[in-house]
Amino acid sequence: LWYNAVDGLRLGYRFKGKWETDEHQTLLGLYSGTASQTPDFELSYSTPLYELGSQTRLNASTNRLEGRTESRLALSRRLFNRFYNDPPFQEILVGVKAGQLFGSDYLPRSIGWEKGWVNTIFISWSYQPNLYQSSLFQISLESSMLASEWDFSKVQFSYTVPLVLKKNYLTLESRVFAGYGTGNIPTQDQFYLSAASPRQMFNDKFYRSRGTLPAWSWQRQSDATRHVYYDGEGSMSGYHDANISGRRIWANNFNIYFINPFKLLTEKNFYVLSESETYFFADGGLVWNRDKELKKNLKDLYRMDAGWGFKYTPVWIPSWWGNYTLQFEFPVWVSDPKANNKNSHWAWRWVIGLDHHF
Repeated sequence: LWYNAVDGLRLGYRFKGKWETDEHQTLLGLYSGTASQTPDFELSYSTPLYELGSQTRLNASTNRLEGRTESRLALSRRLFNRFYNDPPFQEILVGVKAGQLFGSDYLPRSIGWEKGWVNTIFISWSYQPNLYQSSLFQISLESSMLASEWDFSKVQFSYTVPLVLKKNYLTLESRVFAGYGTGNIPTQDQFYLSAASPRQMFNDKFYRSRGTLPAWSWQRQSDATRHVYYDGEGSMSGYHDANISGRRIWANNFNIYFINPFKLLTEKNFYVLSESETYFFADGGLVWNRDKELKKNLKDLYRMDAGWGFKYTPVWIPSWWGNYTLQFEFPVWVSDPKANNKNSHWAWRWVIGLDHHF
């Protein structure tokens, strides 16, 4: 049971199963909208390939969901030091995918998605040296391939480092994200300074289609701001109204997590107030399309923001929906308010979103 503005109520059946001690894992979903009467489906299958190593898996999936369709085939390999729980951890993913938009009326307000087949080959590698409070390095490459109507290539990497300043009280987390693309990159696959890309949003049922979340929250006009937020690559929530995107990106993010003040004041549990994770943040970054543009306008392109926020993991979201965290951020200062069609550097700004952890 689900809802969006095009289908109305979406009814269907979703089966998730496995057999032979988890060797074969399947997912099958069949859905239809009461208003549109449009049938949708999703199907996936995963199995180990012991010939290539005990932690090598074949993953295949295909779907037709809410105006978009995609098929994917990938090989993944997890590497450990000696034992499954012994770091460092590494994971390699290689695959191909193909998809297109066939129903633009599903798109939420202000979210773009280009038509035409987008077929790509991709490879990624991640490295985590420790089990807890560990840094994380990720790099991926993606390039269009045969029969794709969009010709492009891009590479991106991120590096996150947590630094415990005082155990259980204060932690500084720093992150750098960079991406470089060439060719004709469709809107849904470009790099975004603030929120997630349209393709990333599609992978989350709350953000996939208009109407699931209130229409006013997606609004992008000079007399209104957007408050629905899905944290993305640049992760600069202060520029959510601008929604700046391009073929190249560089962003630095700094979060200082500190102990919840309510835990210091009282042992009583005030639920959301007591159980939330609180932090201050400061970010800097830029998005550009051509290197000549960067050299000429670096000062104008580079933007910063700062503020505070908190995260809360709600117990009322069913586990079969996924692992969600409710995220509030208040980016009260931005270096370039005109990017948001505003005049003041300091202002009361707020965004809210559901951060989906896989």
